[in-house]
Parts: sequence; structure tokens; C-alpha cells
Amino acid sequence: MKFALFGEDPAALEVAEAVSVSTAHELVLVCEVAGSPIAQFTGLRDTVEWESLLHHPQVDAVIVARHPDLDLHAERLRKLFQAAMPMIVVHPACESIVCYELDMIRKDTGGIVYAHCPGQAHQGFRALREIVADDASPLGPIQQVSFDRSLHDQHRIEVTMQLARDVQLIRQMVGEVTSVSAISATRDAENYANLNVNLTTASGTLVRWTAGPVDRQPEGRLVVTGSTGKAVLLMPTDQSPWRMECTGRKPAEFAGDGEPQQVLEQFTSLVQSGKQADSWTDACRSGEVADTVAHSLRRGRTIDLYGEVPSEESTFKGMMAAGGCAMLMLSFVAVLLASVAEAIGLAGWIDRIIDGTGIGLLSFARSEYWLGWLLALLLVFLLLQTLKLVFAGGGKTKIQ
Repeated sequence: MKFALFGEDPAALEVAEAVSVSTAHELVLVCEVAGSPIAQFTGLRDTVEWESLLHHPQVDAVIVARHPDLDLHAERLRKLFQAAMPMIVVHPACESIVCYELDMIRKDTGGIVYAHCPGQAHQGFRALREIVADDASPLGPIQQVSFDRSLHDQHRIEVTMQLARDVQLIRQMVGEVTSVSAISATRDAENYANLNVNLTTASGTLVRWTAGPVDRQPEGRLVVTGSTGKAVLLMPTDQSPWRMECTGRKPAEFAGDGEPQQVLEQFTSLVQSGKQADSWTDACRSGEVADTVAHSLRRGRTIDLYGEVPSEESTFKGMMAAGGCAMLMLSFVAVLLASVAEAIGLAGWIDRIIDGTGIGLLSFARSEYWLGWLLALLLVFLLLQTLKLVFAGGGKTKIQ
């Protein structure tokens, strides 16, 4: 498979480098990565405009890195999703509301998108996940999860990005998040120093996630506590191996050099099967949990999550429900005003003004027509409900 690299961040560069050394794949194009080591390593140069990736004859799939300009990145992703280009997109790519919009485009066009969450395919995390899922686990039933992150940059965007990635790991291990409660040491909306987030899962497991300053080297520390034991996974952000200590087992170290290959294998399997995966939808949900932190901090309370996935159908129903409520309110007000106008003689005064003007176009405003116009408006609104049937399933493309 021939890949193009669009943008540069550590996660995307690792996958691109795995492609470049693979015998089954080839990195043929790079875009907006002129200063990247991968460009020097492969001998490729940044010579194409990003729009050419939409239908480039030499490109089978695109590795999409994160971009600091979220609005610009979102607009580019919309075009890539609409072109149904197979992609590996580094998570999180944008705000959750935009992710859900892209998800609707993906489902409509049938594109194959793999959301790459750094750490999810790491040998260390997969080993811990297997221990938690094992019925004979030495940990017993999981009671609490603690996730501590030390970060150099504690700006809101960077902390939210890391939280979105860690929530993806948490959801893969202990299930869906149903509520979010956040506390910060500062009232600065752009500074998340010493952020403390409490999550509750559908199974009742309590999860505590914290972002703190760096002591020596940025890393993550994931602690899973059960009724009979505890597992601790240390996750350095450099190339050092991850280390896990678990009750009843010997300490173990796990190298991360195999994660990019795992990502390539999973993505290739999706493309060959022609089936859409749920990884992008999962990434949307993880991003939603991370974005909810800002609402919790602003309101100072716990925010419940219901796991509803936006779709064109649900959006249509929401708009029609809102429109119906507005229509009923306007109808009530219109009937009330018409009754008052009739009682005080205002309706007859308006009719005399219309008759006096001699303008035929104003005859529709005569008082005897008011009820008819109201009923016609309600009928038009009811007919709009059939639009869902007219456009249902339109424009969808099936992958052969």
C-alpha cells in the first residue's frame, strides 16, 4: 500500500517511519513536513499541495498528523473525509463536535478511517488490559483507577489533548464514561495547571485523572486497584520501555517500537476487508469526555454523559422538535392576539385600513384569513416531516 504523510507530530512520524522501512508498504509523498526527520530519512521532499492528496493517483492512504490550528485542520479533514480517502488520523484531531460531524460524513461516504491513539496499541497497555479482562485476574474486581500525567505544557489545549488520549485508554479498559467532574487549581480558563478530573464508568468504576508539573521526565502513571491486588503501569513519553508491576506477577518491561507496526496491521486489515471500523466513533466519544471538562469547570458541578452519537436522523428530529415547540408557542400567541384584536375592535380597524389602501396584495392580512393562514402554516410544518423519508439513505456509497 502506498502512503502519503500529511503534517508532522511524533505519533504520525512513527507510523510514517514504520511505513518507510516496511516491505509491504511504501511512503511515496510527504506534505507540510519539510523540516521533519522523516523527509530526510526517506529522501522525499515536500513538493505537493495538500489538496492533491484528495485524488492523487499514487496514493492509497494518508497518515494525517495533528495541526496546531484546529479550525484549519477541521476544514481540511472535512474535504479528506468527503473524498472517502482511507486515512490513519492521529487522535485527537479536533474538537469532539467536529469529530462527530466528520463521523457522519464518514458513514455517508463509506470511507475507512483509523483513529490512532498513541499508547493504545503499546505492548504494555495491551498486557495490562488483558490482566483486567481476565476472569482469573490477580487483581479481582476493579474498584478504582488512578491516572497521573506529568506535562511540560499545561495549557488548556495540550492538557485536553492528553486527556482525550488517556480517556481512550480508560474506556478500552473499564468501559464507557457516564459522568465527569473537574477541579482546577486556577480560575484561568486557558491554564489547566494541576487539573483533577473524576470520571465514573457505566460499571461503577471510579477513575481519577490528574495533570501535574514535570518532576524529571514527562510520563504517565496508571494504577488499577482491585479487591485483591493492584497493577501499576509506568508510561514514559520518550523511547524508554514501559514498566508494569502487578500483584502475583514479576515486574515486566515492554518496548514501544512495535506499536506503529500494530497500527499499520490493523489499518491494512480494515482496508482489505472494506469494512468501516468503530475506532473513529470511539475517538469521538473520548474527545467528548475531554471537552466536557471545560463545562464542568465553568459550571462547578458534575456533568452526566449519555453516550448518544449524533447523526443526520437525530439532528433532523431535534430540529423538527424545536420547530414544533416554536410553532405551538407562536400559534398560541397568534390566537391570543387575534382574540384580543377582535375584542377591542382592532381587527375591524385593520380591515378598514386595508380596504382604504386599495392594494389587493394586502388582502391576505384581513382578519377573516388569520385562522386560515395559521392552519396553512401548521400544515406546511407537518409536511416538512416527510423530508426524512425523501432523503433517507441518499448519497451513501458502499465499499465493494
